[in-house]
Amino acid sequence: MALDMMLKEGIKNIFKRHARLGQMTRDGVKALGLSIFAEEGHASNTVTAITIPDGVDGKRLRQIMQSEHGIVLAGGQAHLESKIFRIGHLGLVTEDEIKELLAALKVALPKAGFAGVRR
Repeated sequence: MALDMMLKEGIKNIFKRHARLGQMTRDGVKALGLSIFAEEGHASNTVTAITIPDGVDGKRLRQIMQSEHGIVLAGGQAHLESKIFRIGHLGLVTEDEIKELLAALKVALPKAGFAGVRR
């Protein structure tokens, strides 16, 4: 079934969609006043890693997003565990879902200690 869906959409269109969703995510988190972990030009089109700002409890942010908004954010791994969180935007993720995630993040960030959310 998944392969049929991919064949129907076409590999080039899948790559374009992932690039569009990746850019939309990066632009959205930057608009909230957050920083992308990857250097410009090296960001992934399937997952975006965001640097956790000073004063923000990353674990609390992930808990708020899941319990209040039904959205799962991934934490960092190994030495990045408390330094980043990650947003996946591959597969069947839609633009509307990214918009919903960004709106939820705008609400959740101050609850987790972020004072710099842009209105």
